[in-house]
This record gives sequence, structure tokens and C-alpha cells, in this order.
Amino acid sequence: MSVTSTPTVRWLALLFGGWVNRRQLEVIAYLQEENRILKQRLGVRCLDLPFNDEYFGVPPSAPHGQKPKLGILHAALVRRAAAAWRAGQ
Repeated sequence: MSVTSTPTVRWLALLFGGWVNRRQLEVIAYLQEENRILKQRLGVRCLDLPFNDEYFGVPPSAPHGQKPKLGILHAALVRRAAAAWRAGQ
């Protein structure tokens, strides 16, 4: 019989897992409320970027083999996105 198969260790692992789960749920609830309040204060101001390679692709100066990250605006395009944001206001 190994140490990890004892009922006490399993019970402690379940207890710890439940505690971590509760903390994660509390953090998620807090962040959702914070987002709701920020949206209320700022209003609905969203910049709709087209989901194409111009905004979310790998820039020409990227090292060989770098993979694009969908949803993350590359640092080289931040100025263009800010200009598009100002033009849309």
C-alpha cells in the first residue's frame, strides 16, 4: 500500500481541491463585477478590429517560425489601432 492511497491523503487532497475551487470562483466573481462597473463608468466604447492577418498575423519582422496569437494585438500595430480608435470616436 502506497502513501498516496491512504484515505487521509485522499481526503486532504479533496479538501485542498475544494478550497482552491472556492477561491477561484471568488476571484472570477470579483473580476466579473469589476468589469461590469468599469463598463458602466466608461460606457460602451469598443474598438471592433477585423479578425484578419493585418491586425492579428505575424508581423514581417518576426523571427522564423513564430505563430500568430489570435486576439492579441501585436505591439507593432498598437499605434495603428489607436489611430483607428481615435478616428472612430
